[in-house]
Amino acid sequence: MRALVPVAIAVCLLAGCGGSSNSPSPGPTQPAPSLTCPADIVADADGDTKVVDFAPTVTGGTPPVNVSCAPASGTPFNVGTTPVTCTATDAGSRTASCTFEVEVKRARRLSVTRFLAFGDSITEGFLREPPSFGEGLVFPQLVIETETYPYKLQKRLEDTYPQQEFTVVNDGVGGETTAEGRARFVESLTRANPDVVLLIMGYNKIVATPTDEAADDLRAMVRSAQVRDVDVVIATLFQVTDQRERERPGTKVAIADLNRRIQSLARQLRIGLVDLEAAFGDPPEPALMGSDGLHPTAAGYTRIADEFYDVIVSRYEIDGAPEATRLR
Repeated sequence: MRALVPVAIAVCLLAGCGGSSNSPSPGPTQPAPSLTCPADIVADADGDTKVVDFAPTVTGGTPPVNVSCAPASGTPFNVGTTPVTCTATDAGSRTASCTFEVEVKRARRLSVTRFLAFGDSITEGFLREPPSFGEGLVFPQLVIETETYPYKLQKRLEDTYPQQEFTVVNDGVGGETTAEGRARFVESLTRANPDVVLLIMGYNKIVATPTDEAADDLRAMVRSAQVRDVDVVIATLFQVTDQRERERPGTKVAIADLNRRIQSLARQLRIGLVDLEAAFGDPPEPALMGSDGLHPTAAGYTRIADEFYDVIVSRYEIDGAPEATRLR
């Protein structure tokens, strides 16, 4: 009698229960999710908050992979530093996380935006570069707008405070004395309607003009501005070259005397002071002075703009808070 094969064994033999080299292998396992946060973010705010957008990068994970952050992108962040944690979760409940910081700063701002640059040819911007060929050549005095200190100052303010609009009116008149400047000052002030006057004046006829008279003219201009609630930043006069002094003896002493009065005036009337005498040196740095020993080179006008810029930032910069007021 033929032995019977158990049914289970027969089924196994037919189906290949013992395994076969022809059976399909399982697919590769999807890697766990990986999450990369953005670098720390620094943002400027006009007020107390700033809406900040960001997007972490996720790789791997079994779709769908959901990403959430706390605080979320597109929400207002307060002034200060806030830690942000982002988490990715895939369909298999596997997670990955990362962190970064959002720092919100109040935007740098000035409490003043309109300036009147008032003075003589140094303000107007006469440019006398040293001769580059030949000796004894006389070059005419030129005014190149982009090389004047008011133009350079406005550009630097705009670069530093891009959220504000600035105007620096150039009202320099070449050859003008302090007495002549005093006579036209109020009209210029009315026309320009500035927040601040930038004042450099005193070179013309300085040896022939008594220091007391020149100082009185400058004081009168400052007071005319102050009674109209306009602040003033006044500059000392940078020294002339030794060659200029030999050609016009007494110029250096006259400048030094007037500068002492200007410094005293700034203290008494509590106005801003730009010390161009110290900034240029005595004798002045050669690279800053033109061939006539009085008018600056392009580099000299840049130095003047930089000196005014530093005092303006120190005197008028605010932190963006609504209650901030002009410094005096």
